[in-house]
Amino acid sequence: MVAEPADPAGGPLAGQFARFLVAGLASTAGSYLVFVLLLQVLHRQAAYALAFLSGLLIGYGLNATWTFRSRHSMLRLGLYPLAYLPQLGLGAALLEVLVAGLGLPAELAVLFVIAASVPVNFLIMRLIFRRTGGVRQHGQP
Repeated sequence: MVAEPADPAGGPLAGQFARFLVAGLASTAGSYLVFVLLLQVLHRQAAYALAFLSGLLIGYGLNATWTFRSRHSMLRLGLYPLAYLPQLGLGAALLEVLVAGLGLPAELAVLFVIAASVPVNFLIMRLIFRRTGGVRQHGQP
């Protein structure tokens, strides 16, 4: 039997990815709700940008404390949104292609944008939380 690779917190990598997916679903649900609400009063690109920001805030909190079990640091806090800047640009472009080019409703198109970003996000976040400081042990603050 082959052991699974360990995550920085000492558990299997699959467990870390599962936590990442749950945290992602929570932050995605929050940002999707913000997007749909803001879409009522703002252009889709402005609604997307603000919803994206709300998702970043939710995601940082969940990923830092639960997914990667890392201590908070100003370096991570600064790197976290920077890592998402390329995704914001690519996501906005993909949203435009899906809505203006293919005629999908913005509420549906944004779900495709989110799904396309998951694997890339996991790899980037893993690097940020592994390379920028120590790991806290499970159960320690």
